[in-house]
Amino acid sequence: MEDRKKAIEDYNKLKATYGLPELSEFEKVFDFYLEGPDGIIRKLVIIIWDAIHKMRGDIENMLQPQRYCCFFETKFFNNKEKEELFSLYKEIMTEYWKTVKFFYYDEKQRVELLKQGYALFKKLKPHVEKLADKAISGWSKKEKAVENDTKYIT
Repeated sequence: MEDRKKAIEDYNKLKATYGLPELSEFEKVFDFYLEGPDGIIRKLVIIIWDAIHKMRGDIENMLQPQRYCCFFETKFFNNKEKEELFSLYKEIMTEYWKTVKFFYYDEKQRVELLKQGYALFKKLKPHVEKLADKAISGWSKKEKAVENDTKYIT
């Protein structure tokens, strides 16, 4: 309990200094509970980027299917939708490579990375939900598969 109190105090200092969202918002969105004060920024960056990594994988599967199911799912999307997904993918990869440098950053840069990752997650969420809805609809045959340009398939 004492560790949790210290974690909240430390987070609130970071929040006041850098303009972070409420801790409860992070905990609710990412379904986690900050138990201790050690490595708060690092823990949050990891949690956010685990979620973004999952989203990246879903998008990759539509652009360059590797599994059997994905070969069918990619047909549920037209070329314009795939171009939109690729634009999101480029944005994810740009931000991803910034996380590679995380351990070389000072606190201010790490918090900025945290904020950028959270903003990217919030931006991606409705797109990935739309992607999932389209796949659900496609598999349940509510939608007809579109002709697939093999632009993203090698």
